[in-house]
Amino acid sequence: MTLKDGVSKWNDKLLEFAALGLGERELRTAIFSFAHGLARDEGIWTLRCVVRSLTTPLMRAFVAGDDNAKGIVSRAADDLVEQHKCACSLGQIEPHCGPLVFYGGVMTHNRPFCDLVYEKIKEKWELQGVRLPDALVPEMPGTLRPACGALLFALGGSERLELRLPSREIFDYLLRQVVDGSREELRND
Repeated sequence: MTLKDGVSKWNDKLLEFAALGLGERELRTAIFSFAHGLARDEGIWTLRCVVRSLTTPLMRAFVAGDDNAKGIVSRAADDLVEQHKCACSLGQIEPHCGPLVFYGGVMTHNRPFCDLVYEKIKEKWELQGVRLPDALVPEMPGTLRPACGALLFALGGSERLELRLPSREIFDYLLRQVVDGSREELRND
């Protein structure tokens, strides 16, 4: 599938939702439906290309100070703040109990957006008297792909809310498996 085909599919999906009389509030549903369908039918790399083709110019315009881009990005950040609040509530986790980790393509490659989201989350919780820990971002020393962190906790025999890292022997073994020069593979995309 070409990028043009992916954008065409996106337009078709928007027209399909518009024909059903769905408005702006349901746009998130349209995006999720499109993303899941594209990933299922065409593969995750095609989805990443389409998403990147939409986010890259938006983030460039945001950094350049374009008012429309700033509005779109600010609403996206507000949505992430709300999702963070809901995740804490559903998981029955206090927001200050652990680090706030910003990872993934958009967060990794668009630090101004990452900073905006963190400031908005921090502001929201501080209004309720909660002080958040500093955020972790991919460039920080000691960070690696979230999947690698999950693997380490699994190797440590972790259970819900009782996270344990594996023994030093397992760490040493894993480090020996990484050939010099390929440690970059452990970083985010």
